[in-house]
Amino acid sequence: MEAFRTTTAAILFLVGLLGLVFAVVSFFLEDSIDVAIIITLFASVAFGLSRAICKGYARQRD
Repeated sequence: MEAFRTTTAAILFLVGLLGLVFAVVSFFLEDSIDVAIIITLFASVAFGLSRAICKGYARQRD
């Protein structure tokens, strides 16, 4: 179960990071602020879920 949580948190973190990179690229290449905002929102949700999983895991270990 421990490996599942850390893997899930790492995948969500990478999804968030790639989402932010894609948002910046789409903003500069397509000049579309709407797409960049939507992608940034999804990326921030992925970062938040990753952080919540890590905090929950840290509390459980204590």
